[in-house]
Amino acid sequence: MRKFLQLTIANPIAVILFVVVVAWGGIFALLHLPVGLFPGLDVPVVNIISHDPGTASEDMELLITRPIEDRIRAIPGVRRVSSTSVEGISQITAEFAWGTRLTDARQLVQAELSSVQSDLPAGVTPRLENIGTTLQEVAGYVVYGAGDPVDLRATVQLNLSSRLMGVEGVSRVEVLGGDEPAFVVHVRPEALSRLHLTISDVTAALARYNRVAAADFINRGSREYLIRGDSRLQTISDVLSVPVVANGADSVLLKDIATVTSGRVPRHYTVHGNGLPAVSFVVFKQPNASTIDVVRGVDRELKEFSSLLPKGTQIKKFYDQSNIVTEACDSLFHDLIVGALLAAAVLFFWLVSRICGDNQVPATCQARDIGRFAGI
Repeated sequence: MRKFLQLTIANPIAVILFVVVVAWGGIFALLHLPVGLFPGLDVPVVNIISHDPGTASEDMELLITRPIEDRIRAIPGVRRVSSTSVEGISQITAEFAWGTRLTDARQLVQAELSSVQSDLPAGVTPRLENIGTTLQEVAGYVVYGAGDPVDLRATVQLNLSSRLMGVEGVSRVEVLGGDEPAFVVHVRPEALSRLHLTISDVTAALARYNRVAAADFINRGSREYLIRGDSRLQTISDVLSVPVVANGADSVLLKDIATVTSGRVPRHYTVHGNGLPAVSFVVFKQPNASTIDVVRGVDRELKEFSSLLPKGTQIKKFYDQSNIVTEACDSLFHDLIVGALLAAAVLFFWLVSRICGDNQVPATCQARDIGRFAGI
């Protein structure tokens, strides 16, 4: 140690240059470190969420939870599987052996979900979520004002959401509220009873005649043309003309047993902004993205998009995680400054060397920042 101190005293310029390089590197690393409210969670645990509105908890367990559970338990490396089934919602948690990469776990689970999809009720599509997914929620906004709630939701979901997905660091955008157009079928029970039909026959007929499918292809010279069958129902007349029973002259059309009106998709919740019907959306960031940078990028995109909205429509932010992060960073910076000054004072009085006190603490802090930036 004495030789080292003698060497530093004999080469003050080299020591100063070294401190300058470390300080510059530390400042650069500190400014480019991703900042977030919570640490990144890479626990090998995967949640499987399934929704089927209106289905009783017993049916959710029997028709959705158990088939998925049986497949998940057979995956190599799964330590424990737990589930919760309530009305309309099924949640299954698969815990893998510690050390399993989360991406590998998700791929294994997704492969099993693809194979079990055909055994699930129509319209049920399981969704994967990692532990800590909700911690990646960085900002929430509400859109309200002039215009039909149907058009407002379509604008947010089809136009705004796709633009926000292009912001660096955004993983997904979840849209809530608003209305979605739908055809409402009012079935006459006495007509069903007279024709010996059930509600299941009606829903099966509507699903059968409301789809798009590739039929075949034809070759013309060097070109190949795809034949596509599009039987999607566009108008009330289309819905009324759906055959519930197709049997020649004895065919039963939907108009024989029901009436159809234009309506809205039923919802179990409502969203309001400033007392008006509204659409809200929540922005989620990628695990390693900086919360502050993501929110700033989203705000810039929203500022540009606001000019495209109908007059009187407003976008208001109701949640901003970057504010919490900024306040925490400011408090931490203040504590670091106070701590560095106190440490420098102690070193000065005890070592009677101002140069040592001024250089050692900043150099140590900057070296720490370089190590964190490099992932050490």
